[in-house]
Amino acid sequence: MLKHFLARSLPALFFFAIGASALAAVPTFWRLESQEDFLAGDTDGVSIGSDGNISLSPAAQVLSEATDPHFWSLALDGAGNIYAGSGNDGKIHKIDASGESRVVVDTEELQVHALAVDRRGTLYAGTSPRGVVYRIAPEVGTREVLFDPDDRYIWALTVDSLNNVIVATGDEAKIYRVSPSGESELLFTSEESHIVSLAVDSSDTIYAGTEPNGLVLKIDSDGSTSVLFDTPFQEVPAIVTDTQGNVFVATIQSGTRATRTSSSPTSATSTSATTASGGASVTVTTSSDPIVSQPSPSTSSSSSARGAVFRIAPDGAAEQLWTSSEDTPSSLTLARDDRVMVGTGNDGRVFLVGPNKNSSLLLSAEADQVTAIQTAPNGQTFLATSNPAKLYRLNQGRRTEGIYQSPTKDTGTVSSWGRIRWEVRAPSGTTVQLQTRTGNSAEPDNTWSDWSSQYTDASGEQIQSPRGRFFQWRAVLNSTGETTPEVMNVTAVYLQQNLPPEVSDITIHPPGRSFQKPIVTTGQIELLGMADALSDGTDAGGNNGSQATSGPPPMNLMAMSRPMYNKGIRTTTWTAKDPNNDELSFDVHYRAEGESLWRVLREALTSPVIAWDTVAMPDGRYTLKIIASDSPGNPAGLARTGERTSKSFEVDNTPPRVDGLTTTPGSDGHRVRFVARDDISPVRSVEYAVNSGPWSIVFPTDGIADSSEESFDLELDGYRDGGVYTLVIKLTDGLENTATARAELR
Repeated sequence: MLKHFLARSLPALFFFAIGASALAAVPTFWRLESQEDFLAGDTDGVSIGSDGNISLSPAAQVLSEATDPHFWSLALDGAGNIYAGSGNDGKIHKIDASGESRVVVDTEELQVHALAVDRRGTLYAGTSPRGVVYRIAPEVGTREVLFDPDDRYIWALTVDSLNNVIVATGDEAKIYRVSPSGESELLFTSEESHIVSLAVDSSDTIYAGTEPNGLVLKIDSDGSTSVLFDTPFQEVPAIVTDTQGNVFVATIQSGTRATRTSSSPTSATSTSATTASGGASVTVTTSSDPIVSQPSPSTSSSSSARGAVFRIAPDGAAEQLWTSSEDTPSSLTLARDDRVMVGTGNDGRVFLVGPNKNSSLLLSAEADQVTAIQTAPNGQTFLATSNPAKLYRLNQGRRTEGIYQSPTKDTGTVSSWGRIRWEVRAPSGTTVQLQTRTGNSAEPDNTWSDWSSQYTDASGEQIQSPRGRFFQWRAVLNSTGETTPEVMNVTAVYLQQNLPPEVSDITIHPPGRSFQKPIVTTGQIELLGMADALSDGTDAGGNNGSQATSGPPPMNLMAMSRPMYNKGIRTTTWTAKDPNNDELSFDVHYRAEGESLWRVLREALTSPVIAWDTVAMPDGRYTLKIIASDSPGNPAGLARTGERTSKSFEVDNTPPRVDGLTTTPGSDGHRVRFVARDDISPVRSVEYAVNSGPWSIVFPTDGIADSSEESFDLELDGYRDGGVYTLVIKLTDGLENTATARAELR
């Protein structure tokens, strides 16, 4: 069953225009060639190497499939039998070398998260959520309790050289050592919530992984405990060791595997644990709240990775070998050539990770998670999966057929297709067949076209699938022997349907507001948007004709420009974008209120800004129309346009005036009356001064200056000493035009 991944965009390159409908002139080459590119697709029976080549995967055989949803654990005995612990029915399945499978024990628990076999072939099982370690007799199908601690979860089991069973638990995160006779010894109690993984090396040193702070603990044979590595993740679900003393750990950014059920919390306790040798005591205070529903907020990865694999050298130096933002590592085993095999979720993929940090996708299981991996002494590897519960055996040789399906490519619009070309290595006895399909829904469904017939010319062949927005290709690899074909890269060319550009957010700046260009080309003060084109080919916005305009770049220039006041200038800016990312040019038209004819103001601008000198225009209300065209990037006849009309605005270059100014002497001063008028805009303010003294504001008779005609009546005290005084009235309208009038006070 193929698993769907999200499509990703790849760079666009130059091509030619095709078809008679409106199409974008610049095509896109969609090329997949790296491991990262190919990992975004779906794999069935194929591997993806570190070099990015697709090949047939190792042959994998399903030995057993359970009705339970999960296989959580695996163990192998010396006779070639495989044991798998299940959930949510808590059963133990036995699968022999021939593939015959049967349930040997029903633990009557929900989960069997841990299995281990000692050197004598005795099988042990750890269960949850009651937390019991059973000794199993598979031949007779019986179980007996070896160890029943107070802990609710048995997360991991392993066996040391003396056939002692090492037990890792949760809610109280303890590590026990249990002898074959059932005598138990508490080795360590952690302040963590769970010990979720265990490993023992040849010297009986114990390694343990924790949750929620992702610690790797080390317990030496003398009982001393230390933190070997504080990982940048929250959980360490798997640990393995090699014969050179290296420790490999899988880490993830999430909580423990099983959903925990609630129980009554208990108070914090202080536990004294006696070590195996020397009788020294280790006392750790731990909070034993059994409900841990969220990861600890104190520890988080420094990146967006979902998980990683680290190698810890014998000197304690830790090195990250592999990481993924898509796959969550959940199981590990040692492979040949110093490599580590990593089982992951949530797409059931298995990776091979080398010491040089190269990794390959080995295979994809038909399951959500690869929960356990075990390698037998003869080199055979077994995989346990979850959702559904299956047991796989990796056999010698490769699959004879595999299918790789590319991610779905969203071209953004209904597109026409050019040619598809690919590069492969196909030794004798192998073939690679390529096919394509298209549709207009993001997820392929029955509305998509059928898979095309096979393409045969790797150097380039016209894509047969119909026009559409979404595109996908697949490669079918076949082999009749031990060799495998390889797909190294595939390139498909498409041409988007040309869509019209869009104009939005037209801003009419206040009258007189202008912006000095940050880069001066003439030695004079230059304004953004003021000139049509300069001698060096740069327009008034500061861009040259080769720069595509899909946003408002002049806004950045305006942020760097010095604002200025220039009487009569109206600066207008707008935002424009093109769905095909084509280069744009702009025409600006204007129309006076009451007129139906649009007149050209400016043409072929390459930046969305214009500074309009309105001094020579008649006063009145005007509207601008911005027309965006993608003609710079499309052939004649195929270009598209989009337009938007601005709100109307006033042009008023005529100052206001004073009518009927009279001054009447009185007993204490003078009474001044006049009317302030403006033909276009309201009278905004009125001030007066006497003999060049300070300006004083005066309000109209109705108390507020808000219309184009206002009456004023004011009393001026004084000026009765026989001198001559000059009264000056200053008017300012809404568009910053000013006028003055004068009178003598006698």
